[in-house]
Formats: sequence, C-alpha cells, structure tokens
Amino acid sequence: MSEPGNVPLNDLARRCQEETIRFKQRLEHDDRFCFELLRRALQLMQNDAFTAVYRIYEPQVLAWARSNSRLAATGQSAEYFVNGAFGAWYFALRGPKFERFPTLQKVLAYLQVTVYSAIRQIRPLPAPPPQPPDQEPLDLPAPDPDPSARARFQELWKHVCVVLPDKLDQLLSYCALVLGMKPSEITIKFPRHWKDAREVTVALYRIRARLRNDPELGNWLLE
Repeated sequence: MSEPGNVPLNDLARRCQEETIRFKQRLEHDDRFCFELLRRALQLMQNDAFTAVYRIYEPQVLAWARSNSRLAATGQSAEYFVNGAFGAWYFALRGPKFERFPTLQKVLAYLQVTVYSAIRQIRPLPAPPPQPPDQEPLDLPAPDPDPSARARFQELWKHVCVVLPDKLDQLLSYCALVLGMKPSEITIKFPRHWKDAREVTVALYRIRARLRNDPELGNWLLE
C-alpha cells in the first residue's frame, strides 16, 4: 500500500481499523494510517473521515467511560457521554489546532481527557422533549423558569431558527444542545426522522459547525 497521505479514504479507514486491532492484540502495528485518518477528520475537517473515526474509536471511548470511577455517581450509562466527548474533542483539535498534536498517542490521549471531562461536567436532563417538527409551529419551551433567562432563551432560539431554517435541524439542535439528549434517545423519540444514533451524530457535527460560525451562537455553545 502507498503512503497514507495518498490512500483513498475507504482504504485508509479499513487499514486504520486493522492496525487498531493489531495494537489491541499487542502485535506490531503502524500508527501512520490512523494518524492520517485523524488528520483528515480533524485538521482538514472532512465529514466522511470523521464518521470513520467515530466508528473505529467509539468502542474505545465507551471503554474509557466505563472504567471511570465517577461514572456510577452520574446516574448515566457510559453511552451517554460518547457524543459529548467526540464533540469536545473535535472542536478542540480541528483545523490548525491539530498541529499541536504531532502523534497518534497525543491525539488519542486528548480524546480520553475529553471523556473524563464530560463525566465530570454532567448536568441533569431537562424535560419534557419538544414536539416533532411536522407539528407547526415549532415552539420550543425555554429550559429555565426564570423570566429573564426565559426571555433571553426565546431571543436566542429565534436566532438559531434563522441560522438553521430546516425544521429537522431545529429539532435536533434543541434535543441535543438544550435538552442534552444523547443520539440514541433522539432516535427512539423520533424514529421517522433519524434511523440510528450515528446518523444523528453526523448531523450534529454539521449543525454545530454551522452554529459556531455565528458569533452569538458560538458563545452560547461554549457555555
């Protein structure tokens, strides 16, 4: 096989998966293919590459979450923290910031850190979830009962709807970013709109990237 930088994405993802298995079996392995896949996903911000990264490393992220001593105290399953960890990791290392992580070990070590951070920073889930987007209008309740905070949320949400005119994008962003629902919960609640958790995850990365390009919403997502 040619140098990793010249390998088509599907072949690169397959080779990374193979090398990851060899690593876990304590066999001789080549880090270059996984590192190149991560570079395309994070530095070049290629969605298909990130989807492959998510598929390959999701089991490892779950294992890290399950081994964390604080997990039981959260009252949540390990699966609950996977999407948040990948999201924080992506936005911390994307674009030119990836250059600060010159090895596969450093990139994955930071992913492990984000898993533990997600567990430490857990917040309780508000309720109830919003109505499906085919019920017009999509009038979503503010999660904070304080009048001033509620007014601020409604103002902010109107701006979200301008940036995300698609009703499904609005619903997904509310479920994930406001209610804190995990992808599996969203697919169970709205099976007609998303077939599985991975489809939700990919859509969320697209939505987050779009929202973060807006100055006001970018600050909201970092709160």
